[in-house]
Amino acid sequence: MTDIKWLVGEIRGRAWPWTLDGADSLASALHCRLLEERAGRRTYEVPEGSTMSVYHDGHVVEFIEVTLDVVLNLHLLSLSDYENTKDRFFQKFEDVVAEATNVLGPPVFNDGAAAAEFPSDQDAEWLALWHHPCGRIMLEQKHEDKELPLRLSIVLAPPPQ
Repeated sequence: MTDIKWLVGEIRGRAWPWTLDGADSLASALHCRLLEERAGRRTYEVPEGSTMSVYHDGHVVEFIEVTLDVVLNLHLLSLSDYENTKDRFFQKFEDVVAEATNVLGPPVFNDGAAAAEFPSDQDAEWLALWHHPCGRIMLEQKHEDKELPLRLSIVLAPPPQ
């Protein structure tokens, strides 16, 4: 997994305009290598093996997601192994939030999707949020369905509208 303190420190210390050129500059500053380009998404390799996906509409970036960790094939696990895996992954989320807090300070929000203040434009189970002059830095634990991967990500998104 990518060094969280280094990554959030680099993100915090940079401007990222919501354009493809701005995303390319951020990717370059993070020493990323372009892996793939498809309609609406560019995917980069981040040092230490993580990936960064830039989702865009034309030249306007909608959000950036750095996948820190992923668990695949959850549907193949027994119910108890599935629950244990989810518990271990939640602990990873808590650990990563603690590391990011050492760099960014306390998050302005840190709770689950059922919380009233949960950002309505995000799709995650758990989320920690910090404000940045360019937008929002969020750590998210995502798991949309048992057949889909369990993911731990950093999401950069514009300020809420």
